[in-house]
Amino acid sequence: MRASFFYIITKIYPNFEDKPLHMIKLSIQLIWFLFLLPFISCTSIEKLVDTGQYDKAIYYATNKLSGAKVNKAEYVKGLETAFKKATEKDMAFIDKLKKVGIVTI
Repeated sequence: MRASFFYIITKIYPNFEDKPLHMIKLSIQLIWFLFLLPFISCTSIEKLVDTGQYDKAIYYATNKLSGAKVNKAEYVKGLETAFKKATEKDMAFIDKLKKVGIVTI
C-alpha cells in the first residue's frame, strides 16, 4: 500500500524531495479524499428501505423529523413504509420461531 502512495506522489511531484513536508501530507490527504469520494453516498429513506435496512430507515426518518419545523412528506411516507416493512419482517421471524418451538405465546 505504501508503494502505491509513493508512486502516486512521485507522479504528482517528480522531485518531491524538494517539496516541504506539509505539501506532501496535503497531497496524501487530497489523494485519499479523491479516492474515497465515490464511496461516500447520500443516505435516503428510499435507499434504506429498498436494501432492507428498515431500522436504519426508521432512525434516519425520526432524526430528520424531530428537529424540522415543517415535516416533509417524504420522511413521513418513508417512516410509514419502513415501519410497516420492519413489522412484517419481525412478525415473520416470530412465526418462524413459533414453528421451531423456541417461542411459545
